[in-house]
Amino acid sequence: MRTTRHYAIRRRGWASLWLVIWLPALLVLFSALLGIANLWLARVELENALEAAALAAIKEWGDQRGGDTSQPRQVGIEFASLNSIRGKPLAIGDKDDGNLIFGAIDSSDPDRVVFDAGICPTGESAARKFGVRAQALVPVRSFGSIFLGRITGQSVQAKATAEYDCQTGRVRLVRIDEFIRD
Repeated sequence: MRTTRHYAIRRRGWASLWLVIWLPALLVLFSALLGIANLWLARVELENALEAAALAAIKEWGDQRGGDTSQPRQVGIEFASLNSIRGKPLAIGDKDDGNLIFGAIDSSDPDRVVFDAGICPTGESAARKFGVRAQALVPVRSFGSIFLGRITGQSVQAKATAEYDCQTGRVRLVRIDEFIRD
């Protein structure tokens, strides 16, 4: 009886010691996981916003059968701004600054889809379709910056490309294999 009581007394306080040792490590791990989840969610939100912008812009541009891109660009910008990235509306430029790129999608080779920003399709060829690429790089406020009071250097980047089928008037998102920009 004496030895068990003596052993119980020696064990007292070990739980507190383990808590002091492991709590900081668990807090760091939890903060890192929150930061990664925040970046992942921001990228998903950015992809959704760019897909909406590309689909809206290509529908407008394809319906007018090409030509001037100012009205389709404004439609794409408006659709992008209706989406938010971690609570802030996505603002893309209204000039040809690289956020919305208009061009042709060549899908004549079934194994390779090419987006060429240097040409405007005529809408008569089934292999060459109207295309819009939306892309953006957005800074994201990290979980740790909430406590530090400043934005750290983290950002997310995404791209979305949409095409317009002149025969059906339908739009769809496409994955391109090669991007040509003059």
